[in-house]
Amino acid sequence: MHFSNIIQEAINLNNQKNKIAFYIIRRIRGPKNRDDPNQAVTAVAKTFVFSGSKLSGQIIEAVQRGHLLLAVLGIRPLFEMMVNTSYTFNYPLKHKKDAIRHARKVCEEIIRKTNDTICFEREVEHSKIDGKTIRGRARKVKMLKLYEINYKGLSDWSHLMMRSPYISKPKEGEKFGINLASQTLCLIHDVFEPICKYFNIVLDRRWEEGIIQFRNKYEIDFLGGDK
Repeated sequence: MHFSNIIQEAINLNNQKNKIAFYIIRRIRGPKNRDDPNQAVTAVAKTFVFSGSKLSGQIIEAVQRGHLLLAVLGIRPLFEMMVNTSYTFNYPLKHKKDAIRHARKVCEEIIRKTNDTICFEREVEHSKIDGKTIRGRARKVKMLKLYEINYKGLSDWSHLMMRSPYISKPKEGEKFGINLASQTLCLIHDVFEPICKYFNIVLDRRWEEGIIQFRNKYEIDFLGGDK
């Protein structure tokens, strides 16, 4: 199938995602009292959904336009957002009350650091949440192997694109772009999922199945690892 037709499928799934994102945001209902500590939880959840939806759309647009290096640059923050949503909203705790307490603490810290320009300038401190680096957060939610594969893959992919086959042969770049689109759709799904579970929101099964079908039909293993 031609590249433009395959990417159009990704764009269609992305358009469905936009509708799902707004549905999720409408369904995330915060407390009426502005002083309620759970306000932070709803604010961060909505921000993750909105920002993740926007970023994933920009990545797929970059792929469509052939700007693969820009697409790779977008994958990293989207992956980190996926780890952060799991760490915040799907932390491995047995009791719901403990999970709520954990989410509240993490979200309050995220908001405080977002508004703290001095902390933002101290990159190492700013990147830590709950005293943990992104790697530490990935470990806690059983994503360490995925984190290591992903970060290695991002480095390998960026070098791969500078090799002559991808510069001189557009078809090779198109295959790679399809992979990036597939990865993007899977990541944004995994950003939405823990938030939906936390707030008891049901994701559209047809959209989920569409992403799985797209990945199974078109994704190619460039680097010798598992899909």
